Amino acid sequence: MKYVLLVSILLFSLYCFSQNTLKNEDFTYKESIRTVLFYSHSNSDFAPKNHLKPAIGDLNSNQNLVLEFDDLSGQYQNYHVKIMPYSIDWQPLRLNEVEYISEYNDFIIQDYKMAFATKIPYYHYRFELPKLKIAGNFLLYVYKESNKNDLVLCKRFVINANRVSVFGTVKFSNNLTKRNTHQQIDFEVKYSGYPILNPKNEIKIVIRQNYRWDKTISNLKPTFDRAGESILDYSFYQSETDFEGGNEFRFFDTRSLRSRMIGVQKIDYLEEGYNVNLYIEKLQNRKTYVFTDDFDGQYLIDNYENGNGETEADYANIQFNLETENVENLEYYVVGSFNNYKCDEKSKLEFDTISNLYKSKIHLKQGIYNYHFVTKNPVTGMPEQTFTEGNHSKTQNTYEIFVYHKPFGSRTEQLVGYKVLDFNTR
Repeated sequence: MKYVLLVSILLFSLYCFSQNTLKNEDFTYKESIRTVLFYSHSNSDFAPKNHLKPAIGDLNSNQNLVLEFDDLSGQYQNYHVKIMPYSIDWQPLRLNEVEYISEYNDFIIQDYKMAFATKIPYYHYRFELPKLKIAGNFLLYVYKESNKNDLVLCKRFVINANRVSVFGTVKFSNNLTKRNTHQQIDFEVKYSGYPILNPKNEIKIVIRQNYRWDKTISNLKPTFDRAGESILDYSFYQSETDFEGGNEFRFFDTRSLRSRMIGVQKIDYLEEGYNVNLYIEKLQNRKTYVFTDDFDGQYLIDNYENGNGETEADYANIQFNLETENVENLEYYVVGSFNNYKCDEKSKLEFDTISNLYKSKIHLKQGIYNYHFVTKNPVTGMPEQTFTEGNHSKTQNTYEIFVYHKPFGSRTEQLVGYKVLDFNTR
């Protein structure tokens, strides 16, 4: 009887939380919340480079997932964390909390520090995720006090059970009309030692480009089922796994605000903070491809002088400058993982008639940032880079292959295989 009551309470809590206009994507609800980082790391490695690792956890290892963010409101807040399971297509699942987590699903963030010697005051919060019982897709929600209605942010993450092996390659598209602009992924899933009744129909695949959930391909069926070898072969000939190659990301470095680093034209030192003016950029859609070693759209936080980006990196107003024709009804945006690739008013570039430049000023923490200039699809609202950055099949991109399976008796697809592929023509 007590168990039934507990389950009922948990389900009711989940129901109330899910009615709260929750986003099923990476999203920040509060203007004061900045620099949200969610990444994996080992206990022995705390270098800033960890910020570049995606939030992919291993169900059976000591690998940890860490959430970090800053609150620029100037005062301490009591933040809580809740974890919720989602389906392969990021729809909420009505699972009992006891099915996927061992602890009470309401965690208080107790690791916080005040910024030190910065012009912009802030509190830095850090939360290390507990171990989960099952693999699959999840979202982490942060809210204030014990009020689940007062949402702060949400972040997607995935836990891998690591039950099957994945092998693959990235190459130029087989489609001759796309050979100079697109990249194709061919791969195999080896499931020997993992019981599957009907592999060809039960295995589900998601391919992601440059760690972006808005750049995925799914609903793929294997070309061949080599049952004798326990291998599903995904080799395609009709552009089923073709991605636009895009272009290398532009980047700038503000790890130092005392001297100008890469991409920085001018730094103004004001009493209320820093203004950083970047070099003027132009559209690249008609330019020849040039390799640039980038972070595939990611960013990392660091301070060049003291090496402590958590609490001693300052914030600055970053002025982006784009030189191009002022075309009526055409809007430009600056996007990257730092703003979740959102084409909104905060990322929009406005045309300045005095300088004849498109400009946007964004408040960012010290670090190294990748970004693209994009236009917005008028129907989907999603960023498009073909007109601004161009598409090249030689671009160095990162691809991830997610292999999902719904075991017998389970109510959700579990991630059973994961592989990272890098396309490199050098």
